Amino acid sequence: MRAGARKISETKEIENPEEIAGGDKAIQEFIDRLDMRHLPMDVRRQYLAQIRYHNDCWADIEEKAEAKGRAEGEKEKAFDIAKKMLNRNVSINAIAEDTGLTVDEIKDLKGRKK
Repeated sequence: MRAGARKISETKEIENPEEIAGGDKAIQEFIDRLDMRHLPMDVRRQYLAQIRYHNDCWADIEEKAEAKGRAEGEKEKAFDIAKKMLNRNVSINAIAEDTGLTVDEIKDLKGRKK
């Protein structure tokens, strides 16, 4: 997964659990129950599968959003170029060929310009 993407860590470790428990048996037992190494293997597998599924979903969502944003940015850039070309009286077909915009998009842009 890319750096900076949302991600749930598969495991969290409590540093110095004995120090946190401070000799309190109940707190130590609670900390021990939180430790994944004490989970039954099937529960642990399910837990890890859910975490990985969540992380994969976030990665997919972020990649799709990034691609959509890039595409929208490229489209805006094409419209800006088309506007400049229209101002220089370049033919609509030439603008469509150079920018990748459709003839209808350029005609609509030309109509809004007036």
